[in-house]
Amino acid sequence: MKGAPRELARTTYWLRTVLEGFLPVERTAHSRLLDIGSADGHIAHFWVDKGGLATYCHYELDACRQVAALYGIPLRRHQNEGLPEDGSWLRGVGETGLEVAFTDLAPAGPYTLATFDTRAYEATYALEMVGHIAAGLEHSGWLLSVIDEKISTSSWQDRLNAWFEEVEVITSLSPRARGLSFFLARRPLQDQKPSVEYYSWQATFKNQTYDFRGAPGVFSPKALDSGTAFMLDVMDISPQERCLDLGCGTGAVAVVLSQEARVPMVAVDNNARALRLATENCQNNRADSVKIYPSDGFTDIESTEMFDVIACNPPYHTDFSVARRFIEGSFLRLREGGRLYLVVKRTDWYARKLKSLFGGCRRFTNDDGYTVFVAERQSVPKRPKVPSVGTRKHQKRLEKTSRRKRGRQR
Repeated sequence: MKGAPRELARTTYWLRTVLEGFLPVERTAHSRLLDIGSADGHIAHFWVDKGGLATYCHYELDACRQVAALYGIPLRRHQNEGLPEDGSWLRGVGETGLEVAFTDLAPAGPYTLATFDTRAYEATYALEMVGHIAAGLEHSGWLLSVIDEKISTSSWQDRLNAWFEEVEVITSLSPRARGLSFFLARRPLQDQKPSVEYYSWQATFKNQTYDFRGAPGVFSPKALDSGTAFMLDVMDISPQERCLDLGCGTGAVAVVLSQEARVPMVAVDNNARALRLATENCQNNRADSVKIYPSDGFTDIESTEMFDVIACNPPYHTDFSVARRFIEGSFLRLREGGRLYLVVKRTDWYARKLKSLFGGCRRFTNDDGYTVFVAERQSVPKRPKVPSVGTRKHQKRLEKTSRRKRGRQR
């Protein structure tokens, strides 16, 4: 391994503690473990060090990249159009047998056992994942999971009972594990198939109705949010312009713009569930001109790719770190005359940032409190040549020469 995990998240620390206490050492050697969501892939790393095989997976791209970089694992992107057959948009295997998969599901097994650190999964998404994990386990397989207070213990136990023959609640841990609950589920049921918990909804623009599906794990999964709808109303695009949907979510912007303006679209996101939904929604609405792939902001977009329009509903962060990267990246990737459309609720920071980079912006605000900024990439003015200034002695010599020339002219 090329590195070592940093200080562990509390859920991962106790998950490993329970794993070591409940599983005999002889079960480790040559067995295959699925690690979902542990901090820095720590459980998978621990398992490989004990002589087993392990796959780490997560639906967030940066989490997978962190683990891959930590352990020197090259990740390769799914290259075909549409959804990956195995559900993994990026995948790679290290020399020690540790595998990393960027997916919103559970990579195909069979696995001897699985661990699930639900820390980064919202409750509904975590509950859905139980079925995907169970489907990947051997008949005698185990699932060890940890939940915090965002998931009720009763609903978690009920979901485990729906997918496993035997469920055990693990108690008598240290008081330092207060607020965490641990479950050991054995022998997954064989007569059930997992599924994504889709939410169906519609959106209408210019008298055309589009059918969409959302799911747990993405922003606004059950309807088009008001801010994005307002941005679509404001946007003015010509058919020849090339457009980027930055942080595409369910893919609603990509679908509508590709159909309404007939423009070639690129849609990217760092959330594997969002990529699934954007792909399916484009297929269902015949938005065939949309190219969809994973990217953390502009990181994975070819450096030569330029756009006429970039549309973005940036995620909220108190330090504006993501918004800063998106805006600065957009400025570099817009052609001259290209526009950045941003929909926000807190306006002051964005207005200052856009002015500093673009020189200014237009602003549209609706009754719901959303603001759409439109910033245009202007041509970069040439700087006037500034005469070089030498030493004071040299300046005096130049002035003397100038007076002498004026005297001759008289």
